Amino acid sequence: MNGLPPDGPTSPSRRNFLAAVGATVASINTAACIRKPRELILPFSKRPEDLVPGEPAYFATAYNVGETVFGLVVKSSDGRPTKVEGNPRHPLSEGASNAWAQATVLGLYAPERSRHPVWNGETLDGEAAKAQIAALAKELEASAGKGLALLIDHTPSPTLHRLIEELATTYPEAAVYAHDGAGDDNALEGARMLGLSNVVVRPHGAARVIAAFDADPLGTEGDVVGFTRAFTKNRDPSDPSG
Repeated sequence: MNGLPPDGPTSPSRRNFLAAVGATVASINTAACIRKPRELILPFSKRPEDLVPGEPAYFATAYNVGETVFGLVVKSSDGRPTKVEGNPRHPLSEGASNAWAQATVLGLYAPERSRHPVWNGETLDGEAAKAQIAALAKELEASAGKGLALLIDHTPSPTLHRLIEELATTYPEAAVYAHDGAGDDNALEGARMLGLSNVVVRPHGAARVIAAFDADPLGTEGDVVGFTRAFTKNRDPSDPSG
């Protein structure tokens, strides 16, 4: 029939096989001749206490999405974080984490991370950036910060809140705006309408069925790790009804 390959052996001929082997060997030899970039291995100027090269260390930290904070434990190998897990001592997550927390370690090694200061689209070195910031600080001091606006995301960090307060004291005419796609603005506004100052925490541990309307409390909204952990405690995998 027309269009069908002819019958015959499907293995390559001796000539084609030798040509493929020769090309592979040539590519390997060429790759072996490429010079690797010269890099420096710098020792510690002050060796950290109890540091054993090659042995991982673990430290507790926290990660926030909007106003929600997750307790984490990070594995660090020779000073480089390599794995993120939930903190088993955290009262809400109890050692669990979510995809966002797991992905934070990838952001440390992303090639798109900013590596240099940028001013009006131009890359500056460290000294030029310091000089530019000093000149800008003098202008803002003379105008009490008029024309300065900061756009930040929501964060529960008390250190950042203190720095913002100090900036507002130094530059009273400056404006600070907070916006976060994962923030709890609507929930906070609803709480204020009820005379509350904080967001209501839903006791998912006491629920067997959750009806969610235009919401995803176990996936993307709020303390999803703690909510999921509490909700699944009442679930029985062997029970057909859950």
